[in-house]
Amino acid sequence: MGIVFNYIDPVAFNLGPLSVRWYGIIIAVGILLGYFVAQRALVKAGLHKDTLVDIIFYSALFGFIAARIYFVIFQWPYYAENPSEIIKIWHGGIAIHGGLIGGFIAGVIVCKVKNLNPFQIGDIVAPSII
Repeated sequence: MGIVFNYIDPVAFNLGPLSVRWYGIIIAVGILLGYFVAQRALVKAGLHKDTLVDIIFYSALFGFIAARIYFVIFQWPYYAENPSEIIKIWHGGIAIHGGLIGGFIAGVIVCKVKNLNPFQIGDIVAPSII
């Protein structure tokens, strides 16, 4: 008697031609939960809570872009032959490592622009990133 595995469809649901995948839903829920955890810590540290919205917005935006770039770099032989596929994110292909790198860089830049201590902000948001 063997072990039976039931595989979950990676597509949670479709919105017209767009497939929403479980991976994306989990990341979105993680960002929201991280926001609430970090917001509480930010207020306890005496910082304005709107600061967090800016950090999360730019970190998520540039993290998403960097996740795609990272994936493309590591799959370069395919994308060198099919350059039009690079922007077709709906065909799949993002890498969480690239997202973390891009989000980190964006967060540091936002801290510098807003004259915040990136180490203090890093301590506040670190539990949310995990």
